Amino acid sequence: MREVNSCVVSGRLVRDAELNYSKNGLAICRYAIANNYVGKNKEQEVNFFDVVQFGNFAESLAQYLKKGTRVVVTGELRQNRWENEQGEKRSKVELIAREVVLLGGKGEAREEQEDDSDEFTDDVPF
Repeated sequence: MREVNSCVVSGRLVRDAELNYSKNGLAICRYAIANNYVGKNKEQEVNFFDVVQFGNFAESLAQYLKKGTRVVVTGELRQNRWENEQGEKRSKVELIAREVVLLGGKGEAREEQEDDSDEFTDDVPF
């Protein structure tokens, strides 16, 4: 039987995405999202997930991934392992994005509010 590693997380970006390139020229976009939920004690709790995205899609999407933007990320979990400068072994679990859906963010919400706040005119076309 094949192992399953699939994850879907929604939330808001906690900071602007960082776009870098590997030595081979591969685009690497890194960002983190906060996912709110109500825990067992009925209090709101927050989980933070580090997301990594590769390739052309990462390069084109990075410009839209700003702090506060709501996203849904589908991908798989991977454990990144390395040694720090002191020789200590470190690891971090990251969500490797396959698909990202932008749901909007603070900027879009403000624009909608500004549009809704237009003065009412008596010139109604119906």
